[in-house]
Amino acid sequence: VLAGVAAGWLPGVAWLPGAEAVPGGGEVLAWRSGVVAGLLATCVLAYDAGGKRTPLGPLLMGGCRFLNVLLGMSVAAGAAGETALATFARHELLVAAGLGLYVVGLTWFARHEAGQSRPSQLVPATVVMMAGIGILGLLHRNLPDQIVPVLRGEGYWWMLVGLLGFTILRRLSMAIADPSPRQVQWAVKHGILSLIMLDAAVALEVSHWSYALGIVALLMPTFLFSYWVYST
Repeated sequence: VLAGVAAGWLPGVAWLPGAEAVPGGGEVLAWRSGVVAGLLATCVLAYDAGGKRTPLGPLLMGGCRFLNVLLGMSVAAGAAGETALATFARHELLVAAGLGLYVVGLTWFARHEAGQSRPSQLVPATVVMMAGIGILGLLHRNLPDQIVPVLRGEGYWWMLVGLLGFTILRRLSMAIADPSPRQVQWAVKHGILSLIMLDAAVALEVSHWSYALGIVALLMPTFLFSYWVYST
């Protein structure tokens, strides 16, 4: 973990003392990746140190995902203005918050996957996951002018997000109807794998389609390693 935090500060070392102008305007802030890496490590250690056995467990895990996404964004140009928060632009925060909230719900859904889960736990966890996907749906209308999305119409973006959300909701509903360990574990595994597809959808929206294809390709090693490492 300490090595990971140190690596988080490496991008800033080349840019010290301060910032560097980047094409298209804005500045790369040398401190951002290191600070986010430190916060991420704190959440990881808090979760593993016993937080996962408390009601704060899902929030800590969601915080890990939120900060993990921001860590990738932290080496881009910082944002300024009324819509920015902590130098992150609104569309960046929406992506991080949507994926983070999705993981909060997914972790909550998986709390008792080894035993008998209760619909009273699974239903609100599902609502939280769908709320996270709903936040991702707001991405298109909040993109800055310099980003030209591949899916030009907002309706197409909502169709893509809705399709992914439907496949996830279908599997979650099966587990709610039959909250046996097997069904819940399958639903959780599907939810984890769907994170890759949600990431790919975001990449497709804000960059060249080849980046989205590269993220989708991560499903191959994921399926391969699942023979030795359990997803849940």
